[in-house]
Amino acid sequence: MRIPFLKKAEPPKRRRRTRAYIATTDGNVFPYAMLKFAEIQKSAVNGIGGKEAIEKASDSKGEQGEATAGSKLANKPYDPALFFWMKNNNIYLWRCVIQLASDIAGTGWTIKQKEGKPEKNEELDKILALMEDPNWEDSIEELWQKFLIDRNLIGYAGMEVVRDIVTDEAKELWHIGSSRIWLHKDKKTGLFAEKNATGVQKNTWFYRFGMVGSDGKSLQVSRDTGIAGDIEYKDRAHEIMYSKIYYPESSYYGAPPIAPASGDVVLGVGARDYNLAFVVNYGVPALLITLSGEWDDDVDPDEEGPVEIINRELKKIKGVENAHGTIVVETPEGCEMTVVKLAIQEKEGSFSIMKADVAQDVMVAYGMPPYRIRLAKTGSLAGNVATPMLETYISGVVEPGQRALERMMDRLYAKGLGVENYELSLKNLDLYTEKEQAEIAGTQIRTGQKTPNQIRRKRGEPEYIGGDTYHMESSLIDVGEDDTE
Repeated sequence: MRIPFLKKAEPPKRRRRTRAYIATTDGNVFPYAMLKFAEIQKSAVNGIGGKEAIEKASDSKGEQGEATAGSKLANKPYDPALFFWMKNNNIYLWRCVIQLASDIAGTGWTIKQKEGKPEKNEELDKILALMEDPNWEDSIEELWQKFLIDRNLIGYAGMEVVRDIVTDEAKELWHIGSSRIWLHKDKKTGLFAEKNATGVQKNTWFYRFGMVGSDGKSLQVSRDTGIAGDIEYKDRAHEIMYSKIYYPESSYYGAPPIAPASGDVVLGVGARDYNLAFVVNYGVPALLITLSGEWDDDVDPDEEGPVEIINRELKKIKGVENAHGTIVVETPEGCEMTVVKLAIQEKEGSFSIMKADVAQDVMVAYGMPPYRIRLAKTGSLAGNVATPMLETYISGVVEPGQRALERMMDRLYAKGLGVENYELSLKNLDLYTEKEQAEIAGTQIRTGQKTPNQIRRKRGEPEYIGGDTYHMESSLIDVGEDDTE
């Protein structure tokens, strides 16, 4: 076999050299330095194409972060399109947002009588009628979760309240795409505008929930102009219950927990895209081929070079019939060729590490335990930290979110339905399985910590006569005192 990079004529001075090449699963061969260069390049990705790429990936081009010139609307600190793009390109972010909404609002609810308040069936009926049928499209749980998804993804959210023309009481609740909500620069007006993504410069106006006119009834505002007055019912603006995650740099809008880590997410997506493009163009690195020998760089262009020779030899083991074939290369004296199978997972390690780092940043931003989004991990020294992390998540993230939603709904009951004696109670997220809860409850009853009725009340189950008595098991036998001293 002819080896062209070993010169026929003895050069005056020869140096022994070693060159490395990568062979991919697609049959491509290229210098090893190209793979290293790709790994360096992916860490220097700048905004995956910049603003244009984000706008192209988002369907929210009309929801820009700045109001038009001369507008009465306050500018937004972040363009919602950025967070939509991040959501569409990072499974951890989207899963955290969905799971948090589900954990806060999807665990169940009850309407309970306020402490010290008398029972009023007419008030309870009003609440239940609205809760069981908030609109013809959503259940109350679905409505809450849409609201919370918006709030935790872009930093703020709104819920539309529609009042009855006769009773002036809330009769419907609707979700509003919160990225389209804009606040009036003058907060005293209580006005909000909904801007769609069609490019039409026409706003639909809303006003802050609970504002009343001089007659004590809900304020009448034109949905087309935002001007208060005596407005026909069909032309009236509806109200908005608005909530935001506090952001020091804006008194109008909030910012989501992911905002400080947005650069990490963008960089991670850029690394992923670069890695994907590399694999598509060259294939997955599979073999490391090393050539050692004495040769000059000025190879005759009419002769085969190292890459051509390697490609020719690799073709010998391609195809099903050669699945277990072996490369046999004849080399002259002093020339060696070695082939090492690459651990593909290890070669992609740098990309995997970056992906894991981004996932961790996202979960830290939302206080989300990895177990809640089906990402199993163990603590340091093989210690399982699932339970402590879940406890912190429930007490520090879920329960505060539930209290905020309860307060918002209680305000709706009071100002939208005239209810004073009842309030919403969201069911807490269970830390333990049903079997574990039963075992804990049994232990609490047997050791006199709680009565059976206390356990049943906590579960929302009916009490029974005689269930308010404490019990204590007495199976321990006195065997005497310690006399070993």
